Amino acid sequence: MLTGSYNFHAMAWKSILFLVTSSLFISCVSFKPAHTLPPTTTYLKKSFSSPNYTLPYRILYPKGYDGTTKYPLVFFLHGSGERGTDNEKQLIHGAQLFLDSIDKYPSIVIFPQCNHSDYWANIEPTQLSLPDDTIILFQKIEQPGPSATALNLLVDSFLNEPTTDLARIYIAGLSMGGMGTAQILATRPNTFAAATVICGAAPLDYVQQLRQTPTQLFQGMQDNVVFPINSQLYYDAINDGSTKHRLILYPNADHQSWNNAFAETDFLRWMFDKKK
Repeated sequence: MLTGSYNFHAMAWKSILFLVTSSLFISCVSFKPAHTLPPTTTYLKKSFSSPNYTLPYRILYPKGYDGTTKYPLVFFLHGSGERGTDNEKQLIHGAQLFLDSIDKYPSIVIFPQCNHSDYWANIEPTQLSLPDDTIILFQKIEQPGPSATALNLLVDSFLNEPTTDLARIYIAGLSMGGMGTAQILATRPNTFAAATVICGAAPLDYVQQLRQTPTQLFQGMQDNVVFPINSQLYYDAINDGSTKHRLILYPNADHQSWNNAFAETDFLRWMFDKKK
């Protein structure tokens, strides 16, 4: 009798203990908040609609953004391999750098995406597959393609935002995006406080306009996609003997010299230090 009673009570207590433990476990799981990044620590999906075109873009806001403080504004233009409409691929190169540095350099960062059938700059695409030392030529840059036209309108829209520090607007780009950066500098030389061009080229007929914006250029000397002569000619054209512009060459780097550029300790500081 005692043994049976003991077994019954033991089993009852085990059941109760199991139920209590399970309840606590379920409670902890049920009420544990999901791990989601708040809007100020990730790139939000947006799109900009112009009369005939919709430009997808991602935007990163600084931590603590409340719509009342003015911040620097950065536009980053991707290369030809990241074109499309998925509003994803343009973040492959460079986005993490700004995300990791958002505390040190609080700013609003925008990554627009060029359509797969379009280019940021008015260049002939076949130039990118010609022999060594090919100079990239620009044509009719005052008549940009649909993506570049929408980009200019997007820039204009942010100029009217109360949170934009008009003295600290920057633009950067790599490869095709570097060419697009140079083109927009040539057509609107009074907008940006500084620019960054990685393995790019410039419309050299617009030297006076290009000189107005402090520009840092990065180039891999083993680049066989956009040949080093393009960055060298760009720098030679805008160099006035001061420290306003700079060219950094990587003897052993190929077209992906953006990896070298992003690793420069003052890559962002050089740009964010500039004001209009």
